[in-house]
Amino acid sequence: MKKIVIVEDNNVFKSVVKMVINENFPESNTIIFDEAKKAVEAISFSDKDFDILLLDGDLGFGGYGGDVLDILTPEQLQKTIICSGNETFIAEAKKKGLSIFMDKGFEGIRASKIGSYILETLKRI
Repeated sequence: MKKIVIVEDNNVFKSVVKMVINENFPESNTIIFDEAKKAVEAISFSDKDFDILLLDGDLGFGGYGGDVLDILTPEQLQKTIICSGNETFIAEAKKKGLSIFMDKGFEGIRASKIGSYILETLKRI
C-alpha cells in the first residue's frame, strides 16, 4: 500500500488528484493537509514514511510550502513532487535537488488528458 501525502489548499486540484489516486492506487492511504504547520508536524512524526509527497508552495492562509520543504530529509526529498507556480518556491526546491514538478494549472493539457498527466507524474517517483 502506498502512503501519499498532499499539502495543498486548492480544492479543485485536490479533488482531481484524489480521483486519479483512487482510480489507480485504490489501496493507498491518502493524507491531505491545507496548512504547512500541520504538515510539518505530521511529516516529522506520524507520516514521515510516505511514498509520495505532493507539495504546494502557496497555501493561502495555511502558510508556505517552504516550511515543509525545509524539514524534509534527503530520502523524503526524493519522493516529493512540487505542485506550484510560485517561482521562488520552485527555485528553492531545485536548489534542494528536486526535479519533478506538476503544473496544476494544466496549461496546454486537454481536459481528457489531465488524469493521465497526473498519473504519469505520480509514477515518476
